[in-house]
Amino acid sequence: MTDEDDDLACDNGERRMQRLERQRAPTRSELAQLTDEVRRVVANEQTVIAQTSGADSARYQAQLETWRTIQRYMHKTPFRDRAGLKRSDQWRSVLDRVRALNQLELIDWVALQVEVASNRERGIPDMRPRKNGHAFLVMLEYINNRKRKALALLKWALEAEREGFITSGTGGPISERLQEHFKAAADSNPGNQRL
Repeated sequence: MTDEDDDLACDNGERRMQRLERQRAPTRSELAQLTDEVRRVVANEQTVIAQTSGADSARYQAQLETWRTIQRYMHKTPFRDRAGLKRSDQWRSVLDRVRALNQLELIDWVALQVEVASNRERGIPDMRPRKNGHAFLVMLEYINNRKRKALALLKWALEAEREGFITSGTGGPISERLQEHFKAAADSNPGNQRL
């Protein structure tokens, strides 16, 4: 990426922030309602995941609903980085915002951003993933990617259920192709016979 590309990316980010900020800000009661909705959907996902006998598609559907709800919440509550703060402090302020949602994966991801930024500020090399730009937009990109992953997993699980494949070891028939694969693996290497 050239410096010119970087400038264009920043410009696109700024335009996106301005577009999100032009929306009417939610009132206190609307914000409380949005937060409660996210918490309810997150709690539902945790309940579905805790049910080990449930179908994979049910777990992935709940996961997708969680990320969709969080994405809607974020689109309605954009915020800017506070001027003059170090990058780690900017991420700490984001952490304060997402804690209220009770979505542990998102909280962990933001905490990772705090740690990476802190290490870099102290001169400690940190090769873990990070991205420059508005913290809100970086987080929104993570949420969008996580939602896409949940959708892909749901599609995969639905197709597997339709075809009669086992997806999580919770029971059901093994397809003939999978049986053939296991047999071929065991035949080619005696160490694989326990498969």
